[in-house]
Amino acid sequence: ESFFQHDDNIIILGRGHINYGWDSGIPEFEENDIKLKAWYDYCYNVAKDTKGKISKFEVWNEPVLAGFSGRKKNADSELIDDYIKLMETAYTAIKSANPDAKIAGISQAGIDNAVHFEWFSEVLKQGGWQYMDAYSFHPYTPTASLDNQATKQKSMEKSFAEFEKYGISKENIEFWFTETGYSLTDIDHDEVLMGNNIAKDFIYAKSMGYCDEFTVYDAVQDGIVPSYREHKFGSLNNHLYSLNKVNLSATKAYPIITQMNYMLADAEPDRVVKYNDDVDIYLYKSNKFNKDIGILWSRGNS
Repeated sequence: ESFFQHDDNIIILGRGHINYGWDSGIPEFEENDIKLKAWYDYCYNVAKDTKGKISKFEVWNEPVLAGFSGRKKNADSELIDDYIKLMETAYTAIKSANPDAKIAGISQAGIDNAVHFEWFSEVLKQGGWQYMDAYSFHPYTPTASLDNQATKQKSMEKSFAEFEKYGISKENIEFWFTETGYSLTDIDHDEVLMGNNIAKDFIYAKSMGYCDEFTVYDAVQDGIVPSYREHKFGSLNNHLYSLNKVNLSATKAYPIITQMNYMLADAEPDRVVKYNDDVDIYLYKSNKFNKDIGILWSRGNS
């Protein structure tokens, strides 16, 4: 029930995929009339049943990857037509059930991957842009350095340029970070660094103007093996691994993330001020506190 208390939550539409617990194996990502009718009914009923609670939906998860599409290779060009059919059907069904809902497409993995970008570009070229209110993507990076942030910004600008080819202005397409985060296995299990990196990602993303939604992957650690990368993304401990054996006990990253949310809720980016060679100040205008908020970003140890 808590999931439905916040209209900002996003539902991933992925019925039939083993990762969502609805099938016994990876589906063959090939659409026909029977499958599309079932897909329409599923999308329509999800939107209908959650109307008034949830208004944001994402069509599939990372379809460019073979592990999520059921194809033998990533960025399979033969998949594009089927994915557009999924998008069109989902868009039509959801808008019928909830006209105010927003639908995101692409769910792009590897935003800096040239082959993946070509796949995304071809989806738009073949008409997929008509069935999207938002472009969703997963911009994971090794660190939250300014160099990596600038690389992400270039990727966003390049992606937006593709939408402009079809007359879509920035006011008519949203950009959703539907997955971004850090595994503790990649950063020497430094929980403070995890929290700082996620805060930096959000602050920079909002400031660059390509961030209408920001979702951290993920909230709760998926398992108890300290060396297994996928188990160590969450800022809340898995209850079997936490030292005090309390379910959902917080890592040191958690208060950093929640403090950022508290301070920057209902705040809009204003400008960036260069304080000195090591420190920038990211200024936000807060409607919540009715004042300006300054965030110091140090490049080094100052």
